[in-house]
Amino acid sequence: MASKKDAYAIGRALGEECVRENAELLVETPGMDDEVCEAWSPEEIASHTFTHYSQFSPWEFTAKEFNEARDPDGVWAAFEDGLAVGARKAARAIHKEG
Repeated sequence: MASKKDAYAIGRALGEECVRENAELLVETPGMDDEVCEAWSPEEIASHTFTHYSQFSPWEFTAKEFNEARDPDGVWAAFEDGLAVGARKAARAIHKEG
């Protein structure tokens, strides 16, 4: 069964991965017809990417563990906190490397 600590660690690792895989979204880019495509926040990147990621196996097994935890709401909250922290950490690293 997943603990809050485990869920946080999973979220943090996934948040970092989501932002690193989509780093180009952190900066403004020229769009069509002289529009500017606004930069995404690290949290937006992680949330959007996770929505796609969560639709595939093996995520369903992790989600099942979260849902069967003694405190599923707390486990999901810890995961979401970790996701945001990981996303911000990756964004800071990318900006430093930039």
